[in-house]
Amino acid sequence: MWYEELGFRKNPLKISPFKNELVDVGGLIDKLNNLVVEGALCTITGDYGSGKTTLLASVIKRFMGKRKVIYYSCNRKESSLRIDELLYGRTWFSRLFKLKSKNIILLLDEINGLNIKEQKKILFYLNNGYLKSLVFVAKSKSDLKLNNELKLLSENNDFRLANLKPLQAVRIIRRRMNNPKFISNAMIKRIHKINPNPRTFLQNCEDVCRYAIENGSRKVNGKHVEILKEFV
Repeated sequence: MWYEELGFRKNPLKISPFKNELVDVGGLIDKLNNLVVEGALCTITGDYGSGKTTLLASVIKRFMGKRKVIYYSCNRKESSLRIDELLYGRTWFSRLFKLKSKNIILLLDEINGLNIKEQKKILFYLNNGYLKSLVFVAKSKSDLKLNNELKLLSENNDFRLANLKPLQAVRIIRRRMNNPKFISNAMIKRIHKINPNPRTFLQNCEDVCRYAIENGSRKVNGKHVEILKEFV
């Protein structure tokens, strides 16, 4: 494998959405988890690969042991969000008698508009203690389509994940493979310029590094980057 030629046992540029290194969101993780503890309503928006999954995974990891986290992807076949069923307890007894859990942290992923009825139910369960905290995740603010009350509750807790800046891109690669003799900061910035999306950037870096090694080069150069540009 190409990375073994550089002394790595595993691929240092492997895309793994559950690792903070993929995106530069270390400070955001602590901020989001603190808001969840406080019982806040938060929104996360950003393109695919910008770090939304990383933030959600941090909440799941932090609170899943307390059996108080429910994750639900709205990108399903169901025609509507069945929040009542989501809140039924995890045991057969609670499901049989439709006993709803309280103080739940609800993570709603891939939202593309919640209807009026769904939003009213969310507010009802929030105001009556069934929901402690909510995290809404979507590609953009327009996809959320929150009513005024939910907007007001979340207005100061908005996480908008942007594309990487050049220096952020350099830091990510240096944390993963601190080998400037093989790939310089200048080459990293050139790859970043092709596409600054965190996930795509990391994949492009891997493609360039693999191509360089497989073609007998011990250093990434401009020609390798130009070849990548022909295929994107």
